[in-house]
Amino acid sequence: SQIPEATEGISNILLENQIDYNIINNGNFKEFNTVIIPEGCNFEEEDREKLREYVACGGKVLAMGDGIVENGEFIIDTGLEYIGKPVNDIDYIYTPDLSGCEVEIPNAPMLCNYPAERVRNIDAEIISEVLPPYFNRTYAHFCGHKNTPHNKSAERAPAISKKGNVVYMAHPIASVYRELGSLFFKRYLIMALDLIYNERVIKTDIGSCGRCTVIDQEDKSRYCLNMTYAAPVKRGAEIIEDIMPLYNIPVLFNTDKKIERIYIALTGEELEFSVNGNEISFVIPKLECHTSVVMEYKG
Repeated sequence: SQIPEATEGISNILLENQIDYNIINNGNFKEFNTVIIPEGCNFEEEDREKLREYVACGGKVLAMGDGIVENGEFIIDTGLEYIGKPVNDIDYIYTPDLSGCEVEIPNAPMLCNYPAERVRNIDAEIISEVLPPYFNRTYAHFCGHKNTPHNKSAERAPAISKKGNVVYMAHPIASVYRELGSLFFKRYLIMALDLIYNERVIKTDIGSCGRCTVIDQEDKSRYCLNMTYAAPVKRGAEIIEDIMPLYNIPVLFNTDKKIERIYIALTGEELEFSVNGNEISFVIPKLECHTSVVMEYKG
């Protein structure tokens, strides 16, 4: 089971980054390359065993907050010791080494209004750190700012850690994004996901309003890539009024199948493409609300 805020938050982040996903039912972890476990998850004992088996067989896991904590302990090996729930009202996130990071993350401590779970490093690689505030803000103890500054001299704790194929984020990032919608937290989670999920099916840049879905029609030896783009306006409900076309959209498609032909489904317009290993690159000339691209492969 999951909390709705976390489910919505992680769904929004993935959709806004054109990352297709599915929901796991009945512990069928083995069907997926990478599993994301947001905060607030509760596992039955049978599913805990399936998750441990999945990790032992090389499965990749990105977990956050208390999502993999049961009875005060992590249910899989994160290379960390779980200490307990947060004691600060806010904290800060700092990533000291951004070399090789494909997303744009500030090289400075960033405020997080939802503090991190308290953990201690044992044998994990630390990617980002938690910086505590000088004190919790109360009526009796506060500074003139909205939030208390971070304490530079305090002991730091793991914010993002990695051990093998398991990446752990100590903050409830899914709920934070659902509540605040901060661009930093979206990029911060994608940075963590990129540590293990480095073979995305689709890479393209059509902004946060763009959506991508890939269907493998094996009986017809083809993929169908559906792309949509529209900017909804909050006016009572979300209304789509203005359709603005996009042009010359680059696409990278990852597949181990030999692509023989790519074309626009509705017009039959052939698209040129190049192959580099498992990466197929091509350009969609125009996207006006929706387009469907067919990629035929050798059956």
